[in-house]
Amino acid sequence: MALSQDRSSGRSKQQASTFSSTSVSDAVRGSRYSFANASRLQADLSARGIDYLHIRDLAPSTDTRQLQKLADAAVGTTKAERQALTPAFIAAYEERNTKPFDWDDLVAALGEHNAPVIFCVERTPVSSETGSSVT
Repeated sequence: MALSQDRSSGRSKQQASTFSSTSVSDAVRGSRYSFANASRLQADLSARGIDYLHIRDLAPSTDTRQLQKLADAAVGTTKAERQALTPAFIAAYEERNTKPFDWDDLVAALGEHNAPVIFCVERTPVSSETGSSVT
């Protein structure tokens, strides 16, 4: 397992062994997130010796995403300008995605990977448990 030093904080960081995406598709639109487009991302991960796993069952459904779009429209914001997800989106996502998801299957799929990460593209990363920024 590789460790690297975070020069800004002095902390050691463990290198990821598996990178897991929960996007609806393997494509992320727009130049701002071009690093996350599947072919580019997978090539970069492979060069670093990191496996890639796409977990579509954790991607929000069209109906769940529609709840957020309606809420954005109600307050006159765009997806790009949005700072936080609505409680309605979060509740629907938990009910439709995380509760029925077979976490044992995911653990089995990860096998001996001891440092998996789950990826979601956000401008301001926030921990879902604490509401604090992830660094």
